[in-house]
Amino acid sequence: MLSKCANPDCRATFHYLGQGKLYEIRYDATPKDPQPFKKAAGRSERFWLCDQCSNLMTLAVDSAKKVILMPLTARTELVKRAIAS
Repeated sequence: MLSKCANPDCRATFHYLGQGKLYEIRYDATPKDPQPFKKAAGRSERFWLCDQCSNLMTLAVDSAKKVILMPLTARTELVKRAIAS
């Protein structure tokens, strides 16, 4: 259950779905022998950023599959580079 902002430095508590941003991070495990019509193995986890934090940052998954906070400006730069290539 979500109870607090995903930013460890923030003390905001989760009360309503209309406040802040809700994220679902999926850790999909790619099966060695994929089978059609079966759900892929893996898990997901939900996180919430309060209004104030979601205006400044977003969540991302690093190469070690750890959820990290990322400034929105850094995310925007990554998207711009991906579009340009």
